[in-house]
Amino acid sequence: MKWNVVQRVASSEDGATAIEYGLMAAIIGVALALLLPALFGGVDGLYSPVITFFSQTFTI
Repeated sequence: MKWNVVQRVASSEDGATAIEYGLMAAIIGVALALLLPALFGGVDGLYSPVITFFSQTFTI
């Protein structure tokens, strides 16, 4: 009886699947943490001329 319980626990892959999903989520999180600041820095440079244009005071 005790041996059957050990065999079922050893053959279960539920824990391994959860660990794999956790590792994938961690890798995606690290990649986003590294890539998003670089992306927003590029967007800031893209809109810099627009911000400069609208921050000018126009006289008539």
